[in-house]
Amino acid sequence: MNPIDIPDTLRLVDHPIARNTAVATRNLPIGSVVLTEPVLTSVLFPDKTGSRCDYCHRSDHTEPELRIRKCTGCEVQWYCDEQCQKLHWDSSHRLVCKAYLDFVMSRVYLALSDDQMMDCLVLSQLVAEITLRRPESATAILTFESLLPSPHELEAIPVIPMRRDPPPLSRIAALYQRFPNNNHVIQIHLRPIGVAILPLTSRLLNHSCSPNAVLRYILSASQKPRAEVVTIREIAEGDEVSIPYLDPAISYPERQSRLKDIYGFECSCKLCTIQLPMNIRSIAGSEVLGLVNALEPALHQFAFGEGITADFQLPEEQLCVRLPEDFRLLMDDPVLSVLTTSFSIASDEGPFEMAMSTGKTIFAIYLCIYPPCYPQIGFHLLEMAKVAWNEYTKENKRGDVETANTYLTIARRILDVYGREGDSGGPLDEVNELLELIRTSEEQE
Repeated sequence: MNPIDIPDTLRLVDHPIARNTAVATRNLPIGSVVLTEPVLTSVLFPDKTGSRCDYCHRSDHTEPELRIRKCTGCEVQWYCDEQCQKLHWDSSHRLVCKAYLDFVMSRVYLALSDDQMMDCLVLSQLVAEITLRRPESATAILTFESLLPSPHELEAIPVIPMRRDPPPLSRIAALYQRFPNNNHVIQIHLRPIGVAILPLTSRLLNHSCSPNAVLRYILSASQKPRAEVVTIREIAEGDEVSIPYLDPAISYPERQSRLKDIYGFECSCKLCTIQLPMNIRSIAGSEVLGLVNALEPALHQFAFGEGITADFQLPEEQLCVRLPEDFRLLMDDPVLSVLTTSFSIASDEGPFEMAMSTGKTIFAIYLCIYPPCYPQIGFHLLEMAKVAWNEYTKENKRGDVETANTYLTIARRILDVYGREGDSGGPLDEVNELLELIRTSEEQE
């Protein structure tokens, strides 16, 4: 029996390299959800311990009514209420609760690297799910075991001792062999909070640095987090649906190196095909600001034409498809790293003009690298709007309000495509709240 439960938006076709390709069964408008999948299992990063529920992953920082309490059995896991604790107990925790604390304090566990520690906890939870043989997990487990293993042989890691006999060590090793190239980082508002196993998403969707879809995570009371794959472009019937496994803003050589090492393939997507012949010279961080200052006026003209207004039209595709040779150095890693750091510092400490000029340059580079409705662009424009609004509250200059309104309007168009995700009070709520403040300020003048 085929364990893959394919949604009606997709069908699999054979592919000579990637095993299969998932193509759209019909025309998919921008902003469509093509796949929804609850995590098979997930584990929060250590810095989220005590502030997020270990089952639903909601946070008491954004939902003050939550009371995150420690499991009195293991004193390691935390839950927002009795229902989440019971659901986690039934799905896996009852097999590992008693041994959990001693295990994470053991020499064997503490000798592991940080990544191995995370893998160890995810693997332990997965093994517990398998051991319990719950019918609701059976298809997802079969799908996960059908995934391609890592191209590299992994050194075995321990799992938490269980109250029942777990699967054979050979099966546990085979499960772990599928971790590096299939597990997903859970991001809430672009911030990583943990690691998840999404068997169906991993099985169906291939990578592209020029994706037409992205993942978002939905957190709900008394439910495991669920991933949704949402389209960020219109997708025609028969076209492949792809997501990014890595941030497309990583430099071309680094992206290819990671994809080859982790996933065992080289990418030949639109962005990589364009960047391959560019022979981008790596530049030192100390050279970045001088380079940007020299190219900034021409780059802004190239990306924005006559300027940025509230009705600014996003390009139909990444601007790299027609990128002038002079701007190719801006596609190198140190440029964005230096610029985003400079933007962050200037946003907090000033000067305001530097923050806005740097932010505008980052926006231009993002349009070269990312598809037009990629969420990172919307998040960045929201930050630029906040800077402009904060300057207005200090200096009371009407032009700053107009600038804030412009960036918020463009940000909302992008974030409406991405949709609501993660914690309450997210970016879309921030956009709407700031637009309301602007409307109120205009009425008072």
